[in-house]
Amino acid sequence: NPSNPNPSSSPNPSPSNSSPSPNPALKSISHHLSGNTYASQIFYSWPRYSLYITTDRQVYQVNEPLYISVIILDVLTNTPYPCQSAVIPYSIPLFAEIIGPNGDSLKRIQLEDPLGNCIFTTKWIIEPNFSGGEYKLKVEARGGVAIVRRMDGLGIPPATRKFEIQTYREKKIKGEIEFYNSGYTFGDTVSGTVTIKRVEGGYISDQSRVTISASVDGIECLFLDGVNSNKQLDIKNGYGRFKFILPKEQDINNGDGIISIIVEDQGVVETISKSIPIILPGKGNLIIVPESGKLFFNIPSFVYFHATTDRNEPIESFDGYLWEIENNNEKKETIISTLSTKHEGRGKFYFIPKNNFKYEIRVKSPKNMGNFTVQIE
Repeated sequence: NPSNPNPSSSPNPSPSNSSPSPNPALKSISHHLSGNTYASQIFYSWPRYSLYITTDRQVYQVNEPLYISVIILDVLTNTPYPCQSAVIPYSIPLFAEIIGPNGDSLKRIQLEDPLGNCIFTTKWIIEPNFSGGEYKLKVEARGGVAIVRRMDGLGIPPATRKFEIQTYREKKIKGEIEFYNSGYTFGDTVSGTVTIKRVEGGYISDQSRVTISASVDGIECLFLDGVNSNKQLDIKNGYGRFKFILPKEQDINNGDGIISIIVEDQGVVETISKSIPIILPGKGNLIIVPESGKLFFNIPSFVYFHATTDRNEPIESFDGYLWEIENNNEKKETIISTLSTKHEGRGKFYFIPKNNFKYEIRVKSPKNMGNFTVQIE
């Protein structure tokens, strides 16, 4: 043919040369599947995809919306599955299944892909009959054999995500426990007040049953005033006082103390509790921060401080003194400033460091907190 002098470049190649090359990533295991080559291609072709589930948060209450978003990504490249591409012009139906704390299937929801970009979303209002606990959200692709064949062997496995439903009940009674001091140690007498009100307004009745208890490291404390032998707290117009003694030194290990009050008022039962601010000897913290970063002799300065317990709880009623002590005669010492906290264990003082003197903060309250040295450059 004169128009085609090179036969090897003929536009009509032989059938043997026109057959497509096999996919190198396709792994045939037909010998394990009784000669079913198509089945082996369905489950072992590449690429493979996985489902990734996200929710708007982790913890919910009944009657709240739960937003679910699912995306299909390549397991190796994390590229999205081409739902509406020219090669695969279809979308995969996804379903979300709600599994309860006992493993029961409670609800099934179909997810929508409104933009056709393989990002499936839905909103589900948590129904009131769902109890509190840990739930599981299971998402999978569903369909018949036709869907599996059209998916070209993607074999997308199900995916799960946990979330929690918490039951919430609005309190009918609110109360406040106040201690007279900001810190106590073993053997101290703890005093304070209790104020109890109804949420809708007004104080609880004087005939309401109010039970009080206090313990430190599991050891019950002995009440002195305001509590009868049945641990009933005397309440007048929603107000009561209490006084009890902390265990002795040999009985306290960690100093974990708590006071609890159970209120029974017109069929409503509520619990009020608060930690007892116990400071073991040498366990309190006092952070000293000069206004200029460092203190220098003969330079006036404000000094800020923060008093906390060993659990980093602020000491609201901290009191102490700044002592000036002569280096060569430690018996010559003078109080030059009074310290007290103003808010959340914080306060400040002002002084002028002098040469040949050292300075020390000695704590008056809480007791046994110890002394703290003020560093001068």
